[in-house]
Amino acid sequence: MAIFTSFGQNPNEVFTLNIAPLTYVEPSKSATVGSVLGTLAEAAAGQSSNNRHPEVVPYIEAVVKTAFADVRRLAPVEGESQFSLTGDVVNVTTWTKSRTTESKDSKGKVVKTGNIDYYASITTSLTLLDTATGQTWTQKFTGGGGTYYYKSEAAAIEAALNLIQGKIVKYYNNLFPLYAQIVERGSEKKDKMNQVYIDLGSDNGIFKGLHFNVSVVGEAAGRTTEHKIGKIKVEEVQGPDISLCKVEKGKKEIKEALDNGQTLTITSID
Repeated sequence: MAIFTSFGQNPNEVFTLNIAPLTYVEPSKSATVGSVLGTLAEAAAGQSSNNRHPEVVPYIEAVVKTAFADVRRLAPVEGESQFSLTGDVVNVTTWTKSRTTESKDSKGKVVKTGNIDYYASITTSLTLLDTATGQTWTQKFTGGGGTYYYKSEAAAIEAALNLIQGKIVKYYNNLFPLYAQIVERGSEKKDKMNQVYIDLGSDNGIFKGLHFNVSVVGEAAGRTTEHKIGKIKVEEVQGPDISLCKVEKGKKEIKEALDNGQTLTITSID
């Protein structure tokens, strides 16, 4: 669910954010029947014991800060801020698996080669606090796992960190979306709207390829309603506060709504 707070009158206001150091949560070392059986199964499958890496926490902190540099409506600052972020690193694990590949040499003889694959899994739990209202949002972000393997432990960790960074940017950009209005019609043909201009541009950090949902605002039982009718994509950023967008879905519905003077809400989804 997107956030819309009472700070100011600008729906695209950029809020200040203070990011606190992350806390490493040491995993429980108590052995259970399930964990023992799991270790035996891993050994049978050629997987080594898991290795914990608390020394990676500073790198995770750096990734979190880098990610928020790409969150359009949150600006990291030192000291007092409108929002604050705290978090725990609940998992930094690497492991290896051995496998054997077969090939034939020039004489047709089968040659077996041993390989070691490296895996990493990193999970951090972040809590965002609205310092004015006390409301919080907590979300876990995990990168890596047993799906992707690499040739070194460092490469596996780096890949997991990159995945987390992308997930953080996407989550908080959706939590704090951009809101736009159609300021002019673009090309249209018969009963279809092919292009529109919106009132966002380079000042808002938008880019070619950014998508927006288009919804019609209505009223039912004395309450405001929104009904999604289409989707648009930025084709060209043409200035600090204007961009040309292609209508990807709902060409008929969007044209009809504009013809009828209906109120539309346009919300970023990337």
